[in-house]
Amino acid sequence: MANAAPSMPVALSFYDLSDADKADRAYWAIDRACAGEAPQPGDETALLFALGLVDRVAQALRAALPKGGAA
Repeated sequence: MANAAPSMPVALSFYDLSDADKADRAYWAIDRACAGEAPQPGDETALLFALGLVDRVAQALRAALPKGGAA
């Protein structure tokens, strides 16, 4: 059975959403992709948002490491 993501009004732009709502859209886009389901409109933007979050976490982790290599 397919997972049902909460619907978003078509007139609302992805960029008008709060970060929490963007993350929720990204979660459902990843869930659909992992399940092999067809993407929905806006999934590409949501996945790019998720990649941006991963990049921010990676930058923070790199900044926390001692200079010159891994811990």
